[in-house]
Amino acid sequence: MSGAAGASAGDDVIGAGGVGTMRVRLFAAAAEAVGAQELELASPPTAGALREALGAWGDEAPVVIARCALLRAGERLDDGVAIAPGDLVDVLPPFAGG
Repeated sequence: MSGAAGASAGDDVIGAGGVGTMRVRLFAAAAEAVGAQELELASPPTAGALREALGAWGDEAPVVIARCALLRAGERLDDGVAIAPGDLVDVLPPFAGG
C-alpha cells in the first residue's frame, strides 16, 4: 500500500487530526481499495484534489475512487467543488440495483 502515516488495511481511522483537517468515510469497495473505513486528512482545496489524494492510497485505489461518488451532507460533489477544513465527505462506490 502506498498510503501515508503507516496505514494498514486493518486501521479504522488513519491520519493526524488537527486544524485544517477533514474526515473521509469510505464504504464497500472504496474502503477496501484504500485500506481504511475512515481517514482524517489535511483538507484539500477541491473534491477533485481529494479524489486524487485518495487514489494514491493503494494499487486499486485510483480506478475504484475514480468511479465513486463523493458526498458532503448528502450532496454529491463535482470535482471542482471546494472542500473546507472540518468537512465530512463520504466516498461511495456505485451500487448494483440502486
